[in-house]
Amino acid sequence: MKNKIDILLLTATFGLGHRSAAKAIVEHVKRKNENINMEIVDIFQIINPKLCKSLYKGYEFLITKNRRLYNYFYYKKYFNEHSQMDDWFYRICLPKLTSYILSTNPKMIIATFPVGSGLASKYKEKYQRDLPIISCITDVVDSWEWIYPNIDQYFVATEEIKNKLIGKGVSGKRIAVTGIPIRVQFERQKNDLKKLKKIKKSDGFTILIMGGGMGLLPKEREFYIWLDELKEVKTTILTGNNKEIYNRLKKDENLRNLTILEYTENVSSLMNKSDLLITKAGGVTLFEGIKSHLPIVVFKPSLGQEIENAKFITQKNIGTIVNNFEELKIEIQKILNDTRYRKELHKNIVTVSKKINMDLLVQSILNLYDQEEKIKKINI
Repeated sequence: MKNKIDILLLTATFGLGHRSAAKAIVEHVKRKNENINMEIVDIFQIINPKLCKSLYKGYEFLITKNRRLYNYFYYKKYFNEHSQMDDWFYRICLPKLTSYILSTNPKMIIATFPVGSGLASKYKEKYQRDLPIISCITDVVDSWEWIYPNIDQYFVATEEIKNKLIGKGVSGKRIAVTGIPIRVQFERQKNDLKKLKKIKKSDGFTILIMGGGMGLLPKEREFYIWLDELKEVKTTILTGNNKEIYNRLKKDENLRNLTILEYTENVSSLMNKSDLLITKAGGVTLFEGIKSHLPIVVFKPSLGQEIENAKFITQKNIGTIVNNFEELKIEIQKILNDTRYRKELHKNIVTVSKKINMDLLVQSILNLYDQEEKIKKINI
């Protein structure tokens, strides 16, 4: 018998964003009520733990070797309601989730991965359980893969996404515009931003480059040589779990002004000390950068969710998209040298950052949780 869970968070490890969002939710809820027992579980560990590693290796192969095929399936789910294949998949996997739920008896389920939303919805439908389910959409998207009939609450990134979900038949009362969940450490830093910006003026300009959990970074050595030679500019490069590029850059004796780091939990501090973020357009990283008031340059977005997130960046004029090494150099130089442009980006970023509302996220969770508690007490 497993330990009883108050709130079960279903996620997956395709990159680090889905799990990071789940961790952020736990941190924020625990600040309000530390007595709630919350557990983060990889949905595929529940469905089939033996195949889990192979599944993630297959995903890694797909996004590095055949992104066109990945995007074909991504956009098929994005634009189309659930297929017979989806229904078949959920019927096959539902018994495992059912067994897990019965053994842990959660009072609420929060999904930060669409398969978790789908399975939780199917469970609720089949067993007619009044179990609150929240679907936390971790990109700036209105994809059908997140939308299911038995979801009680949706957390979305923007007001625009809320309106698109309403257009797809979701009740506006069930949608909370919270922004994509960010860790507590990003909330705590906001009071120190102005002070740090003043201090940093004497330290030159700092660029932070992040390749996400997969460490998908520019491969051209000449780019890193060019960065290294920029005057009064410091650059920190997070290589994620990409050991190959970490070792290659770390061993390059010609790169003296670059700080090369592997995966770290200290991202908030690094962003707080930076003036520009160059990254893949993962939803969580994007909103962490916004909260840290950083202009964002997206390098060569190629996966479906990255492309959609990058559209948001340009629509809000908080950064730009570049598709090659030369465009990246031009944009860096523009941000370095054009003060008016940099101020415009910063003004827009501050405006967008005010829309990130972790208090609303927590209150929405606790309201549903408290309702479920009252119902159980009445039934007892």
